[in-house]
Amino acid sequence: MKDIGHKMKSLVTITCCLGLAGCASMIPSNQPPLNQPMSWSARQAELSKITSWTIKGAIAIQTEKQAETAYINWSQNERNYQMHIFGPLGMASVTIDGRPDKIIMTLPNQAPVEAKTPENLLQKELGWTLPVSNLSFWIRGLPLSNSPAIKKFDAYHHLTQLKQSGWTIRYLRYTGVKNTDLPSKIFLTYPKLSLRIVVSQWQI
Repeated sequence: MKDIGHKMKSLVTITCCLGLAGCASMIPSNQPPLNQPMSWSARQAELSKITSWTIKGAIAIQTEKQAETAYINWSQNERNYQMHIFGPLGMASVTIDGRPDKIIMTLPNQAPVEAKTPENLLQKELGWTLPVSNLSFWIRGLPLSNSPAIKKFDAYHHLTQLKQSGWTIRYLRYTGVKNTDLPSKIFLTYPKLSLRIVVSQWQI
């Protein structure tokens, strides 16, 4: 895990430098949280209103057989999204275009592949998976609305830990973005799989 942590720091540094030069409207993750005192119901309602965003950051994926790091650019528009995951994975890049009716994955020099869920598609094509269908909630610091969850909070009712759908999600850092706080460092664990997501920039 030390090697992953070192790679993550390098990835985030590079991503921040590139992103800040090219998109001044995005909020860097070193912006501290606003820490508004509010109830969980109020914070949950506020976060639920955020339905479109752009994220730049880095991701580390560890399975029993491999450990990979990569950059991630993620654009969400209501229920449609595009995730671009690129180097230094053992591939040039992968792009996932998601709509309610289908998922399309594009790999370099290959015809696009379609499926109904991104998780099965990633597992089949790449040998590892991300909880893509759930991440649109978890990345905002929200539990899934239709699944039981065990939640822990800090004094400001930010989620600090969430257990849901077999995953344990730990929120280690928040960033103030406009009028709310959004996660910028998240560790996710599942049997035989762990993910680390560090957001270098948020835009909503």
